[in-house]
Amino acid sequence: LEAASSSTGPSSSSMTGLARRVLRSLLNVDDEEIRLAACGALLRVTRTEPCRADLAKTAAEDRASIGLRLTAAASLSAAGDRNAVRSVLADRTPLSMPSQLGIAGMLAKAGAEGAAILEGLLVSPAPEVQYVAAIALGESGGQRARTALQRFLKGSPTGPGRLGATLGLASTGEAGALAEVKTMLSRLGPYDKLVAARALVKAGDPAGMSAARQVVESDDTTQRLEAAAVVDASDHRLASTVIEKTLGHPNPLLRAHAIEIVGRLGWPSTPASRRLLVDADRRLDALDFGDMLQTGHVLNRWINRPMV
Repeated sequence: LEAASSSTGPSSSSMTGLARRVLRSLLNVDDEEIRLAACGALLRVTRTEPCRADLAKTAAEDRASIGLRLTAAASLSAAGDRNAVRSVLADRTPLSMPSQLGIAGMLAKAGAEGAAILEGLLVSPAPEVQYVAAIALGESGGQRARTALQRFLKGSPTGPGRLGATLGLASTGEAGALAEVKTMLSRLGPYDKLVAARALVKAGDPAGMSAARQVVESDDTTQRLEAAAVVDASDHRLASTVIEKTLGHPNPLLRAHAIEIVGRLGWPSTPASRRLLVDADRRLDALDFGDMLQTGHVLNRWINRPMV
């Protein structure tokens, strides 16, 4: 899914054609979240996919989980339908704290709805929730995030809550917070150091790129990949070495993360990403029933029928 989503584009290259074929095959797997995500990726490219109706139906389905409804709504939003997300968030279904964090993180960069959820989580009694919410809110950017984080810090939080709020405030470009995180760099772990590095790079401080390079050398593969995405602006060779190596990693989650970063950086497709797509196309070929069976009741009846 990540390889195909990152390789689609407006061109008619063989790579794009292969990626679209893989995405269409993924519309037939027995995993609703994967089907919705594949449909959303196709919708961003073609704008005319028949699965737009299925996404709208899922987003409005009261019996579907809030996560699935928001996945569908986010795909519709990316295709230009902003009302889908607002409609889902208007549902006052009680959410667990992890669900709120996941939803808010997904929506924080999409508008005020996600920011409002994150602001509410800042007053959580759990410092670890304050930490995650503050960083997500800060990286969403904007004056609203800065004001909320400044107000939170005036309450003198301690521990993870204060650290997250300081990092988040630095991410908004606030000068005092940027100066503070710069003095903290040597004491931060890979994840926190990378948050600080992104904030400093955004502010034009060379210390940010230096910190990102340190994370590239860490043992945390996930953070190394994210740091490589930051370093790419100044050292493409180093970034490509780290990312290309991870594209061949035995862990499929790390390969998917590397593919997602390739797409985020706008790199042309790599030999490793093409191998992943060719392999996916071969494995999924048995599920490609053709356009008529890709959506709707016929597909659902096929997936749910007993094995014969």
